[in-house]
Amino acid sequence: MTKLSSLLRLASYSGRVETEFVAELTLPERQAVGAPDDWAAKDLVAHVATWRERGAVELEAVRHGPLPPEAAEFDAVNRAIFDDNHGQAWEVVLRRTKESWEAYSIALRQLSEDLLAGSASTDQPDRPLWRRVTVDAGNHPLLHYAEFARRRGRAASATRWMEEAAPLLLAVDPTDEWHGVIHYNLACHYARSDMADKALESLGVALEHNPGLREWSRTDSDLAPLHGDPRFSTIVDPAS
Repeated sequence: MTKLSSLLRLASYSGRVETEFVAELTLPERQAVGAPDDWAAKDLVAHVATWRERGAVELEAVRHGPLPPEAAEFDAVNRAIFDDNHGQAWEVVLRRTKESWEAYSIALRQLSEDLLAGSASTDQPDRPLWRRVTVDAGNHPLLHYAEFARRRGRAASATRWMEEAAPLLLAVDPTDEWHGVIHYNLACHYARSDMADKALESLGVALEHNPGLREWSRTDSDLAPLHGDPRFSTIVDPAS
């Protein structure tokens, strides 16, 4: 399977998750008014749509030259996105969501395998474009929506989304480094969801594939729920 076909499958799945996420929202969740440090559901969907709109523009631009550096201060950018979109009605946000998926998919289909394998930007010459695409096409919306659902008592939906997305993400690239990243993200989700056995299993697979994640895993707050389990130290520091 080519990089492009794998990324298109991932984007299609993320779009379905987004539709399901909105459909599962309760009336109070739809009506909630968020704050800069406590986004409501509408703020979250608008946030994801905005980054996808930007991503579509970037994919158009990359066909004509390297992309500019990514934003250095994401907190400031995200605060500006919140301020710009906070007053929009749901119907506006949902229309933008639909249109941004269409624009992103069209732009993605125009990319060649060589472009996807090439450098994403001038500031990260070793990072291939396909890695940047997996953010807007998958990881960004999936992680946001799963976390929102988990925090509001819909852990089953959150876990299903993460588990169903994993093989699609794994299919994008065969390298151990990438597979380690995907299993690590699963471990973080399981840990936050009080699923210690699955979290530890996924973490072990992640570090086996990508030992470079070992140091980060020691201090990653997402894995803090595992720190009291003796198996965590065995997995993270097997030689100790």
